[in-house]
Amino acid sequence: MKLKTKTRVALCVAALSGTGITASQVIASDIEPYSVPVSIKGEKQKDYFGMTMTTIGKFSDKDNGSHIAGEDIVITAPWGDGAKGIAYVIFGTSGGKPMQQVNNVGEFDPQNALKIIHSNKANKPGSVTTKWMGVAVRKIGDINGDGYDDLVIASHWHDQVYIIWGGPHHRTGARLSNQIDLNDIDNGDARLGIRIRTVNSSGNANTGGWFGAAVGPIKYKNSAVANKMVDLAIGDIEGTGGRGGAIIIYGAQKPGDQWQNIDIKRNNLGDWEIPAATGAYIRPQMTATNGPDKPLNYNLGQQISDVGDINGDGFSDYLIVDPESVNEGRKSENSGTDGRGTAYLVYGSSFNQGNLDIASLNATQATRIHGMGAAFLGGQSGGGEGSNDHSAYTQDKPNNGTITPLGNFLNAHANAFAISAPADMGIDKKRSGLVWIIKGKADGSKLPSSLFLDAAHTRLNYNKTFSVHDGYAIYADRPGSKLAGFGNSILGNVDLNGDGKKDLVIGDPNAVNGSGTQVGAVYVINGGKSLDDYADDEEGMININTLVREGVAKVYWGKNQYEKFGASIAAGSFNGFTQDSLAIGSYRDNTWTGKVTFRIADYAIPD
Repeated sequence: MKLKTKTRVALCVAALSGTGITASQVIASDIEPYSVPVSIKGEKQKDYFGMTMTTIGKFSDKDNGSHIAGEDIVITAPWGDGAKGIAYVIFGTSGGKPMQQVNNVGEFDPQNALKIIHSNKANKPGSVTTKWMGVAVRKIGDINGDGYDDLVIASHWHDQVYIIWGGPHHRTGARLSNQIDLNDIDNGDARLGIRIRTVNSSGNANTGGWFGAAVGPIKYKNSAVANKMVDLAIGDIEGTGGRGGAIIIYGAQKPGDQWQNIDIKRNNLGDWEIPAATGAYIRPQMTATNGPDKPLNYNLGQQISDVGDINGDGFSDYLIVDPESVNEGRKSENSGTDGRGTAYLVYGSSFNQGNLDIASLNATQATRIHGMGAAFLGGQSGGGEGSNDHSAYTQDKPNNGTITPLGNFLNAHANAFAISAPADMGIDKKRSGLVWIIKGKADGSKLPSSLFLDAAHTRLNYNKTFSVHDGYAIYADRPGSKLAGFGNSILGNVDLNGDGKKDLVIGDPNAVNGSGTQVGAVYVINGGKSLDDYADDEEGMININTLVREGVAKVYWGKNQYEKFGASIAAGSFNGFTQDSLAIGSYRDNTWTGKVTFRIADYAIPD
């Protein structure tokens, strides 16, 4: 079927019916205030619907010949059901069919959505009541090798992570209702999924740690990669003596009902001990060094995810982040504290199974990427209206991702990735966060053993090393005194304008509009070209407003004050077209009921 490349409408035609909105009006949604015809609200006040969300690929349907399945999306309400947490999976459609029109997320028909709850009402022997389930969710991929993408939901409050198996059964009459009860998985029903938790020496569940602070896909073991599967990485920022770490659960090609729940205990070193056939452990740097290359860890594992093949050797690489690491070798801008935050870019060709000690990584195996000053690289900004604090580990903190692959975003032969520091305001508080774009290599060579993100550094008599040859530092010129938060959520490897190039989405839930109102904003930077010409100087600093003014980026503004528009973002082909669409969360909308708004992708009308 041939498509007219110049004839476009701004939504699937069916999605416009009954809305009273014309195509020309929808195209105008690129200017403030943000306006779209598709929005979904939470079920109840104080549910925090939309606090975290992610596309989960082909979870309930997959491509088959001419049938192109739309991607599913999971949206969480961590305070729903008495603060135990609810996750909602909204199924993608195919052929451009619109999603069901509902007033709130609880009104979806069973064939169009799935509700995930936990019915456990009280603490019972050997069991715990989940709380704030869904503070971390991620697009993972296929863990059990059945061809369907799987869903991972984490609750660091009670140190539990659930894998929900994907498959067509979520859409068929095999389910009596559009609901999964995680208590059934607790009780061993592996047909639905499995639970991964930490336990004490007596086998009782731990409930006071931070296991599940982050979850992410990772290609760690060669057998999983060879079979087009992924491994699961689980961050625990209080592992190994309180310095953090991560557990890797290997993907395995076996039916879901042949898996079992996994309990993990500590060994005599304080590490989580996992059988070699099941997974591995990433151990933190436990002692300080005099130089800058090996900073002491404090919370390793707050973010961990695959970022693509960054050095061009054919292996996918990954990042694991510690926003609180102390860099003894590079002091902060005011000389009062040490540099903060280190991201470890581990090259996929270096390790393919077995435990990993971060301290042992050499220059051929990894690149250490260091934040400067009080950057808290890879952490998240304070969440309150009146706070500029880092607050990366407050217990009600949304975890929406501060690292992302970018693919061919720069139209180069090499892949790129991004990492944000939304709490980095600088010593003079003239900025409100930074998003760093790091350029990769195409020839199999490594990045430097240490890369210092010092383009924004203002300390006197300091020789900067970062430049446009390494990447860029994108900033918003809103003063930090007006709240940090630029880059609180970032998302790459998506194509929102249909040009075949990957775009970058940046959430700024504390953004202030032209009227001085804190309404939040989301920026979309169009990929496909170098950004060198837009940099303020050779050091790679780029003002996001310059990109908007030059037509390289778009900005979407929230409507209401303090609704946290842009706190969560997701993108995918929700209606079965190849072009991606954008979803934006506002978890404080309507007395924290929460809302998610969708901008369905433009598409060409077939002949």
